[in-house]
Amino acid sequence: MREIKFRAWDKIVKCFRSNTYISHEGKVFCRGDYDDWIEEENLDIVFFTGLKDKNGKDIYEGDIVEATRRLWNDSGSCGTDYHSPIGEVVYIIPLGMFQIKAINGISLFTVSNMEILSGGKNLPSETNEVIGNIYENPELLEDKK
Repeated sequence: MREIKFRAWDKIVKCFRSNTYISHEGKVFCRGDYDDWIEEENLDIVFFTGLKDKNGKDIYEGDIVEATRRLWNDSGSCGTDYHSPIGEVVYIIPLGMFQIKAINGISLFTVSNMEILSGGKNLPSETNEVIGNIYENPELLEDKK
């Protein structure tokens, strides 16, 4: 079972908030200035995937990742490493899974609890590197022509 964690992005102040919790009713509360809990509505909640990148950093929904992949030859042996296009970690509700979505909207890889699936080859999730997130680094997802 994966650890349940989340981050809360404050859409007004433009930063991640600490000391937040989600009630059973789905309401989000933040600790106020006087150690009280205040209901907040201007937050984007992003959930932990249960995975870490190659540097040991937690991977969250909304993170921007770059993955190193291996090219495989016909005999199935390892070839050369290459970097795939960067993408955003998104949660696909109908499928109940996280995916890495490329700049052009195509799903690159499916994030499972164990592996990244790509082209029929199972690759460790630790080949991904978090290079930013959609809130603090949206320019990383700009399509460079």
